[in-house]
Amino acid sequence: MELKRCIVIVSETCSGIGCIKQVLNNVAQSASLQLVLLTASGSESGFMCVNGDFANPHIETLINNNGFEPVLFVFLVEPQTHWWYRGRLAHILRNTGHLRVPYLFIGSDFDQKITEISVPVTFLNEEKEKAPWSIWMAKHFNAEVVVYQPADFGRRAQKNVRFLTEMLSNSEVLYKVAASKKRSLKIEADIARNAGPGTITVISASRTYSLDDDLFGPKEFHILRKTRMPVLLINPRSDLYVLCD
Repeated sequence: MELKRCIVIVSETCSGIGCIKQVLNNVAQSASLQLVLLTASGSESGFMCVNGDFANPHIETLINNNGFEPVLFVFLVEPQTHWWYRGRLAHILRNTGHLRVPYLFIGSDFDQKITEISVPVTFLNEEKEKAPWSIWMAKHFNAEVVVYQPADFGRRAQKNVRFLTEMLSNSEVLYKVAASKKRSLKIEADIARNAGPGTITVISASRTYSLDDDLFGPKEFHILRKTRMPVLLINPRSDLYVLCD
């Protein structure tokens, strides 16, 4: 059976779905994707609905078994809790570290037009994976990409910035490079925290969890708790989903 490509919106309830549908509807149409709602209860007009746990560790398999191939997961966070609801956020992050596709965290009351894709760059090798997804997001949101160059002394981060700008130059999206005063270890948190209205910040998820991460949460946990703008996470995997457009 041929699977239908889709964007999966993951929410505990159907509240706030109307706002996020307006944000994602044009993207789904532009990329020829179907909108699928994964929720623990209820249904919503205009969506293909799949019932399941919002933090299911086998979420990709669940969607595949219903005839769909996810290209992007969108996790909605209720406006009254937002990122600081520690238990919910930690549970989701623990069960999304295996995903082959990116996953977007966004408030269910978010209704702004996306105009900027912010890409803070670090010295890690997996930063290169930000390029195709930033281009894809910019293309289908009709937004500009801003690549943030860290204030590192070494060459590794500069090589990553060069790689991203070369890929962006070969695409049809608008982009620019901006210098950050932060080094690699702090640039993602700084750019996400200071993101302006209508901005999606693209960050890399942690490779593995250390003891400190288990006790206090990984870097992405703290980044998500301190921003009100959407954040896209990409897992550092060698077999990430390959985009067709």
